[in-house]
Amino acid sequence: MKRYHAHIYYALENKPYALEVHAKVLSAFSQLPVSHLVDYAVGPHLFPMFQVAFDESKFDELITFFTPFSDKLSILIHPLIRDDLVAHTDEAIWIGKKLAVNIDFLKSLA
Repeated sequence: MKRYHAHIYYALENKPYALEVHAKVLSAFSQLPVSHLVDYAVGPHLFPMFQVAFDESKFDELITFFTPFSDKLSILIHPLIRDDLVAHTDEAIWIGKKLAVNIDFLKSLA
């Protein structure tokens, strides 16, 4: 079964809204691993974000869930595959505005 990560990016000035969405994710998807909010760049992620891990059985439901928030947040969904560069670029799905990722960091993982 395919596994995915959703990275929900926010601007620091928009953190209260991100906290609201985070709470909604925790309520609606209590069975899924959801990270805390990270207010700084980490790994290939250049913007504050939180992460949700899920498998393909939740894919369509999460796309539908996140879409209404895409006016204020950017959501990157990528498969968990061996090639992190491909996962975060060619295989990535964006809901909302597409943001940059740290390509050099991803290349360093290869």
